[in-house]
Amino acid sequence: MTLLQSRLTGNGDASTADASGVVEPALPQAIGYVVVVAIGFIIAFIMMFVTYVLRKTAGEDNRKTEMFMTANRSVRTGLTASAVVSSWLWSTAMLGSTLVGYNFGVAGPFWFAAG
Repeated sequence: MTLLQSRLTGNGDASTADASGVVEPALPQAIGYVVVVAIGFIIAFIMMFVTYVLRKTAGEDNRKTEMFMTANRSVRTGLTASAVVSSWLWSTAMLGSTLVGYNFGVAGPFWFAAG
């Protein structure tokens, strides 16, 4: 019997399931919480470091409200348009219109948007 067969049938040492078919987790739940919290702290420290580097090199001071809320009014039309589209449209609508365009050609997404 191969290792895959022993895992599928539940026989042998390779299986982690007991007689009732319940599979035991590989790690305890506490370790999962530690991993999630540790990764959160790592990401937070990386963002703090990036903010520090931007303040020193590019002169961006996020302590001013205008800089923090509006990026010092330096965002152009393309980024604004992509933000509006991404917030208004669901991913299913984007994928659906792409599928309709693939199936029906150029007019497909137009009729998809028309309803």
